[in-house]
Amino acid sequence: MAPRFMMEPIAVASAASTTKVLKHKRRYCRMDGCSRIVKSQGLCQRHGAKPRCCKVDGCQKQAQGNFDGMCKSHFKAFKREQTPLPPKPSDTALVCPPVAQGDSVYDKVLPESIAWNPDMGGELPLIAHLREGFESGKSPAWHRNEERQARGLWPVHNPATQLEGWERELVWMEILVLTGSPDASFRHLARGWGRDKGFHMVLAQFICERHGDVERKKRERGSRKKEEEEEYIGADVWDDACYGDVAYNEALAAELLNFSAASPSHRRISSFTLDDDEEFDEEDMAAYSSEGSPFSDNEEKQYAV
Repeated sequence: MAPRFMMEPIAVASAASTTKVLKHKRRYCRMDGCSRIVKSQGLCQRHGAKPRCCKVDGCQKQAQGNFDGMCKSHFKAFKREQTPLPPKPSDTALVCPPVAQGDSVYDKVLPESIAWNPDMGGELPLIAHLREGFESGKSPAWHRNEERQARGLWPVHNPATQLEGWERELVWMEILVLTGSPDASFRHLARGWGRDKGFHMVLAQFICERHGDVERKKRERGSRKKEEEEEYIGADVWDDACYGDVAYNEALAAELLNFSAASPSHRRISSFTLDDDEEFDEEDMAAYSSEGSPFSDNEEKQYAV
């Protein structure tokens, strides 16, 4: 095996000839004959590279690359301090709910929007209400907090807070009013409720499902095989898998019709289907019609007259 000092130039040449695209170009030590990767100051750690220490006083740990000159532990602690926490409600606020203020959209906006007609002119009241709050620069979830304030409830500080039952019903009502209306913007609706654009599609899937000629394309996994299309099964298709065993069905029909053992074997005369080696003649028809008849000869003549 070759010495290490002879293998290092070969490794450098092979690394340079590789076709793999690296995110960051590798830099090697500037000392002659050294193929180690640079640690800092253009040198590797063997040739005098000094590691950068954490900028926090008294910390001897090495600073990380993307942690703003700090070690991992101090960077996480600093980030935790900078993240503002939501304000804690006071003790009196937990006991006494706020006083109801303002109007709800149920009072005026929604009734006027339902009764609105394009021939009246102007804009749909619900669209104008949501657009006014969006263009005036109100904070996210402004519409939700106004509705909660009108009912004497505490506002939500986190827009990701789950919707309550009455809030979900109100959103569904507004979605139905906006759907199909001209100049409707679901972006304004999402901003008013503190949600991302397109959240109305997720809510609508809870109560609505697409039907009709064009159904929603279902997501299929790659390992799952597609189901075969159902074959046509009609009156002109005879299959044992669909209608059961033919011999069993004929035996059951013979038992239900009380065919006697002396009577000739049952033949499907109604459909005129015989085997290839059999022939149908008039004697068989006469024997089949006379033997086992529940009527006597006199009764048959009487009915014939």
